[in-house]
Amino acid sequence: MLVRSLRPHRLPSLLAVGVGLLACVLVLAPLALAVHGHGPRARGAVIGGAPAPPGAYPSAAFVLDVQGKRTFACSGTVIAPSLVLTAGHCAEDVLTGVPDRSRGYRVLTSQVDLAAASQTQISKVVGVIPYPGWARRRGDVGDAGLLVLEKPVTAQPMPLIKLGQAQLASAGTRATIAGWGLTSIASKQPSKSLRFAHTVVQPASWCKRHVRPFFPKWELCTVDSAHFSSGGCYGDSGGPLMVPGPIEGEMVEVGIVALGNVRCSPRYPGIYTRVDALTGWLRSWIAAYSTAVIRTPALTSSPVGLTSSPVG
Repeated sequence: MLVRSLRPHRLPSLLAVGVGLLACVLVLAPLALAVHGHGPRARGAVIGGAPAPPGAYPSAAFVLDVQGKRTFACSGTVIAPSLVLTAGHCAEDVLTGVPDRSRGYRVLTSQVDLAAASQTQISKVVGVIPYPGWARRRGDVGDAGLLVLEKPVTAQPMPLIKLGQAQLASAGTRATIAGWGLTSIASKQPSKSLRFAHTVVQPASWCKRHVRPFFPKWELCTVDSAHFSSGGCYGDSGGPLMVPGPIEGEMVEVGIVALGNVRCSPRYPGIYTRVDALTGWLRSWIAAYSTAVIRTPALTSSPVGLTSSPVG
């Protein structure tokens, strides 16, 4: 049985570096990385996968979050020119429920190789929007968050599953995960390039037996049932679970990497927040940030019917 756990994917070598220089250091120098157990934090990465070739997964985003003496890495996807979808626990302090300060973030887009990134591919964040229905203390459901980028990016937005398309992620569907996290529990450094791996969506009844608790209306679970050679590890929370879409050749995001086994064993299922459960919330924020120019009023008020606003 999978025991739910979130632990930090921490980057201590960056603690003495000024926030404005973090992205430069990240892409120009190798990093020592250690995983600490000081409380809930980023979870999920790619074990047993392969490096993504240039141009693959153009919506993928690498997220660096520096909050005082804490430095963490997550993943995400561009879903609008100025909007990145990630995990809720990558957007707030899960012990207090307070959103992380936007000035601590740097987001890399349009690049699979950290070492090859240019300054034009690194974005500042001006708003942090945890999903208003998520509170880890009440069971992890709705583990999702949005980051508002300072300027629009050219990365291709990721198509998202819609209400009424649940069959796209039905049991037995072959799916793909992608991210920059650890490639094994023994790794000392995060992956320097985006990696991907294949997995299989499991029936809700199977997930309930192997994950406690499991919330079918809010979550999907997968496991590499053919080989048990690929799965999640620390550093890719917020990354996408993707399946073939209704348009030939198109991949759509059906889940957000949320939880997994503390030892990164691919024999245990990975847990994902269902994107279709967030449709109304996502649609409203995408509409707010779908234009090429960020409108200041949108940073201080929510779309109609919502209760969560970006926090600077």
